[in-house]
Amino acid sequence: MDSEFWTNTWQAGRIGFHMGDVNPVLQAHLAELVQDDHACVLVPLCGKSHDLRWLSSQGHDVIGVEWVAQAVAELFEEGLDEVAERQRVGPYESWRVPGLCVLNGDMFALDAAHLPRRPTAVWDRASLVAISPDRREEFVEVVRRVVAPGGRVLLNVFDYDQDEMSGPPFSVPEREVRRLFAGCTLTLLHRKDGSAMFKDNPDRNVTRFDIDTWLIELP
Repeated sequence: MDSEFWTNTWQAGRIGFHMGDVNPVLQAHLAELVQDDHACVLVPLCGKSHDLRWLSSQGHDVIGVEWVAQAVAELFEEGLDEVAERQRVGPYESWRVPGLCVLNGDMFALDAAHLPRRPTAVWDRASLVAISPDRREEFVEVVRRVVAPGGRVLLNVFDYDQDEMSGPPFSVPEREVRRLFAGCTLTLLHRKDGSAMFKDNPDRNVTRFDIDTWLIELP
């Protein structure tokens, strides 16, 4: 899944993945993700998530990265009273207000030099499940490259039989999480049965759909 795919998805209005409120998983586990009162939280493939503004309201610096220009524009148009300061930062267009910076561009090009502050935490609600499986290692390399040593990742992924449903969202089972983040300390915080969300969608009929929340502590 690349920027063209997601741009077309947004233009077609197929954004059922967008939540109308702050994600309850993030609210429940924020204390385990951040280690101080003024952390810097990276949110990859952030869309126009309400999580960004909520994290900022909790006193943290927030950095979002998003492929789709439409999503970034809607984030600032719909939810913020302040006019964003916009400028070029390397390969990105940066949209910035106090406490929040969103970089519009290719997440895989991200480097610490592009960021206003080095992140100490990552909130991944559904970015790992959205990208092509053959780019997962690249995603983890980006996280390891830009996040400060000892940083933490709150990872929300799905686990289901990929033969029953094609992605995105793709299945990222426990063994894959452990493989990708080898050398890190991993804790499965919560596992929820999410199969009910597909009960009225015959095209996405799966016998099992687990929503897993992981805490990953980087070396």
